[in-house]
Amino acid sequence: MTERPVAFSLTLTRPPSPEAPPEDTGGSHADADELPDQPVESTPTDPPWTPEWARGVMVAAVSAPVASRRIDQRALLRKASRQQVLRSVPWQHRPSTRRGVQFLLDHSPGMAPFQYDRRWLHGLMTSVAGRDRAEVLRFTGSPRRGVVHADSVVREPYRAPAPGTPVVLVSDLGKLRPPLTGERTARLHEWLDFIDQVLRCGCPAVCLTPYPPTAYPAAVRDRIALIPFDRRISLRYAREATRRVHQMLEERT
Repeated sequence: MTERPVAFSLTLTRPPSPEAPPEDTGGSHADADELPDQPVESTPTDPPWTPEWARGVMVAAVSAPVASRRIDQRALLRKASRQQVLRSVPWQHRPSTRRGVQFLLDHSPGMAPFQYDRRWLHGLMTSVAGRDRAEVLRFTGSPRRGVVHADSVVREPYRAPAPGTPVVLVSDLGKLRPPLTGERTARLHEWLDFIDQVLRCGCPAVCLTPYPPTAYPAAVRDRIALIPFDRRISLRYAREATRRVHQMLEERT
């Protein structure tokens, strides 16, 4: 599908959702290699994630680690065993949405078959993060070409949010290139430039995408957390994907 022109009349290939797994795992874990190789067309009654743990997956996508009021005893013991000077109290971190989120909705031609997914994810994000903490932007091609605020029709230059604020995309990152769309679909180098811009500003990047992570080159997977539209996605998968990108950003700084 990704190597030849396709029409928008895609065939629904999403498998039936499995039985709900035990609560402590947050869902049956689907590894990246087990996810479908092709995107799935959305329908109004078939959301991209299983509703039982969809909120948890979205929380993992839009939250950032913040210091809690609990002492990180492991870090404290590690410093003591190494006889390191304790200049500050090491606190445990917990995921929180208090930093807010920048939510970017891709309206490029390749995302046309997934308009219901895009709308559903937008509503879910709002219920999780809150309208007052979410900056919602629309774009075509890539955000570097300009963005439009939710309550406006004027295209403006893209500006990254404050450092530490998650930047969450609903996009295929230019993977699906419908025929006759030309340069309206951004190519890989443009997306890499955008992701690097976000990382330089100290913001973790997450992409909610109709494609599995294995469909993207390593240059993309190493920079951004990829959470696919797949009803087998678990909380553990989403948390691990976002934890990795937060850790990578911390190492860069």
